[in-house]
Amino acid sequence: MLSNRETEGLKKILGALEDGDVLSLVQTVSCGQLKVCDRKEAERAILSCTLKPADLLRRKKILRQVLFRYLLGEQVPVEPSLPKPDLIRACLRHWESDSNVAVIEIDDETEAAPREDYPVAAPPEDYPVPANETESMMGFQFAQWFFSQLNSHEQRLGPQHFFTSCQMKIECFESSQGPPQFVDIDGSIGVSSMLWELAGGSRRLFHPNSDSLKCCFESHGLAKVIVSGVIHASGSCVGLFDTMFGLVRDPSAEDNWKIQVVHARLRVTEPFVTACLRTLHATESYGTIKQLQC
Repeated sequence: MLSNRETEGLKKILGALEDGDVLSLVQTVSCGQLKVCDRKEAERAILSCTLKPADLLRRKKILRQVLFRYLLGEQVPVEPSLPKPDLIRACLRHWESDSNVAVIEIDDETEAAPREDYPVAAPPEDYPVPANETESMMGFQFAQWFFSQLNSHEQRLGPQHFFTSCQMKIECFESSQGPPQFVDIDGSIGVSSMLWELAGGSRRLFHPNSDSLKCCFESHGLAKVIVSGVIHASGSCVGLFDTMFGLVRDPSAEDNWKIQVVHARLRVTEPFVTACLRTLHATESYGTIKQLQC
């Protein structure tokens, strides 16, 4: 989450952009899921979708000249010839974002419009590229496809994308002080139904943080994709998520990959997992759900 100093600094930087650039940024940071009516709402949406200030500063719309003028106005001494990555580091140091300063290696990027089809030819250009090209492409393609389906206003993430023996485990913190709630779900119908209730069916949006994305292939063929992000509802941030997906090739489906395992840890400000379970109580899929209270 952004600190107060980071938020105020980013507000000033956004305030220096043209209206068209601000509206374009909304579509980029929200994966095309948010529609705004005016500039003020657009700036609020951009900030609510930003986990770390570096995620926003590295966007192509945030020009080097904009960062230099901001730092000059803040009386931060910088050389006029500094490249954009160094100006970003200067902003983060000015905001005392120590956790972000050491990890930035950024070039100007080209922003790509969000895509919904899977597979895609190449990862979106706003994403960093891990060293292993095969694992990189697999992780990017899956994350882009999965979250575009999950956030859809229609139930696109149906049971056909899961093995019938798939399993989902949810660990949910619905209170800062109370114990976590554990939910185990078995079967493709139960898992797809629960995911729909968590996201699209309840008009919540799960926004993955590209910097957290990891993918690796295990020796027996399982592809493991790990990604974290922010949960939004009605234009507000309502929680954080950490997810791990286990993918396995399905030779009977033209050698495509299907989901075998989903592990999710949620930290939310409202008891929506409990609400989802109530909604599913009367459905056939509820018989595959086991709710465990720690």
